[in-house]
Amino acid sequence: MRRWLMVCAIAAAVAACDDKNSPSNSVSNVSGTWNGSESVQSVTGGPECLNEVLPIINVQDTLILVTAQTGVNLASSTTSTRTGQVCNYSGTAGVNSMTLTGGTCTPNLIQLTCNGNARDVYLASRTFTGTVNGSTTAGTTAEQWDVFARGDKNTNLGVIRTTGSFTFSK
Repeated sequence: MRRWLMVCAIAAAVAACDDKNSPSNSVSNVSGTWNGSESVQSVTGGPECLNEVLPIINVQDTLILVTAQTGVNLASSTTSTRTGQVCNYSGTAGVNSMTLTGGTCTPNLIQLTCNGNARDVYLASRTFTGTVNGSTTAGTTAEQWDVFARGDKNTNLGVIRTTGSFTFSK
């Protein structure tokens, strides 16, 4: 009987260690509130609104990143001090790494005037890919913005793509 209880205890311990949603020492802990910045390093695409977006190169945007973590799975939001947008992401944490994808934002657009024409520019996607080192993380961003005539989301007038870098600390 005692041997059977020992076998059951070991089996329960092994099963508990195999839970894919439990935190692991090999997965970076990125949960919590992070403060940092993002800086755009390149802008391509267009041609609609390209000239109006080019001035954001090397402009630093202060961001607050709030991340909830269950095992390797991440649910995050960023708040931008430059645009006021709050954007939501999902992603994964790895060994000294994290990746966030998405970009569902509120407000869901930025309004620009391009070549004298009113335009609505929507964030279609954004990815953060970073290296985690304790209470800091740094890496690259990639974004795609879709350009439409103000109030008309039926005809895409162009795509703006940006790449950049970010740093956050807890």
